[in-house]
This record gives sequence, C-alpha cells and structure tokens, in this order.
Amino acid sequence: MAINIGGIEIHALNSVRNLGAYFDKHITMKQHVKSKCRAAYAQLYNIGKMKTYHHSAEKLIHALVHSHIDYCYALLIGLHKYLIRKLQMVQNTAARVLCRIGKNDHITSTLKSLH
Repeated sequence: MAINIGGIEIHALNSVRNLGAYFDKHITMKQHVKSKCRAAYAQLYNIGKMKTYHHSAEKLIHALVHSHIDYCYALLIGLHKYLIRKLQMVQNTAARVLCRIGKNDHITSTLKSLH
C-alpha cells in the first residue's frame, strides 16, 4: 500500500518504533517482544561468559536483561500466551545462567530471587 503526496510515494511499513516500543499494523506487539527477547538473550550470552562473580552477575541480569523485558510493560497487558511464554523463557534462561555461574543446582530458588 502506498500513498502519493506531492509526487512522492510513501509506502506502509509492517512495524514502527515509538519511544523504544515496536507497534505492528495489527497491534499484536509481536515485533516488540521479538526485539526485546533478542536484546536480552544477547546480554545473557555476555553475562554467561563470567565464571566466578555470582553477585555481580545477578546485578547485571537485573540491570541489563530485566530492563529489556520490563520496558513498556503496561503495553503488554492482554498479550497472547505464546508471546508471554517467550518473555518467560528469557527469565528462565537468566536463572539458568545465574545458577551456572554460582554453581547452584536449585533453579527454583534462583527464579524466586530474580523476581
């Protein structure tokens, strides 16, 4: 779909970003969740390279990973379950990374400490 204004064609986009939140033409927030999960997993990959600093890793996870997940959280109300599951998988991966760094076998207690 294109609009002609002053001899210039303007084409419609599938998604746009406003203040860091992505909106698609159906307002499903699928692009937003995808981009935020991608950024959070990239941060988790870098944090996972740390070997011994458990307390620092926990602070980094709160600062870098949860900030991606929690940004524009109010827009995610009423989101489809499969998109919420993607966000939950990021949190579960963060707990696994923290368990591996801290050499802790109890992921349930780690999940509780992250929330």
